[in-house]
Amino acid sequence: QGVSVLHFHGLCRAMADEAGFTLRRVQDPTEFYETVMPDALLEAIDRLGPQFDALIVDEGQDFKENWWLPLVSLLRDPERGILFAFYDDNQNLYRGFENLPGVIDEAPFPLIDNCRNTQSIHHLVSNFHHDAGRLRCPGPPGQPPEVYEYADFQSQTKLLRKVLHRLVYEENVDCRDIVILTPRSPERTQLKDGLCLANFTLTAKPTQLRNHIQVSSVHTFKGLESRVVILAEVDAQAGRLLEAVLYVGCSRARTYLVVLVDRGLEEGMRVRIRQEG
Repeated sequence: QGVSVLHFHGLCRAMADEAGFTLRRVQDPTEFYETVMPDALLEAIDRLGPQFDALIVDEGQDFKENWWLPLVSLLRDPERGILFAFYDDNQNLYRGFENLPGVIDEAPFPLIDNCRNTQSIHHLVSNFHHDAGRLRCPGPPGQPPEVYEYADFQSQTKLLRKVLHRLVYEENVDCRDIVILTPRSPERTQLKDGLCLANFTLTAKPTQLRNHIQVSSVHTFKGLESRVVILAEVDAQAGRLLEAVLYVGCSRARTYLVVLVDRGLEEGMRVRIRQEG
């Protein structure tokens, strides 16, 4: 008996390939990923039959409503098949489906212990959780998060150089333990793959190269973690998702967190970022 580990669209493509048909092409990428691929998965199941005795879905808040029917159809025994869905609506960056009636009818079992962050980071993250009073953090106290304000890209770049120099050369932090996160996509961010910051070079992928620092969007890094996180480009461009971006981005840091905030961001939000709980 084996265990298959796939992201949702990888599952759609694998099943379509096994069923022997080609995915329908459309001009709109959103339509392709949100409609064409799950429809192809359902069609593949009709041809191949159910494939699994149990399903474990992580990041369930990102799954669209029409994705759940083909997933449930993968179970060999619809009545006794096992389905677990892990869900955090505070991380709903993609605005996925927010409840699962008819798929999972049982009341959710809350996981309230934060076992990733230090207490100091947890306190800051809690400022952006809708029900922070229920959460617990059994971890060590840790160092308070550092929050710096910048006026423009040049001043942010200067701050980044200083923070990286201190971490690597004064505090002896391994570059592989540092990640810079941004709310912006790779196309929109100014922190591009290959950008040089004094002695450091940003890289979009983890690397063993000397003085290279990984940079990633918050969306891409969701579900991952790093010993040190520098959350940059925190500004009003994130719009209504800014709180979710801060919750997800800050909670990726296990032991050390630095946040670079646009001085032009609304004052109330800047105050919340500076508070530790």
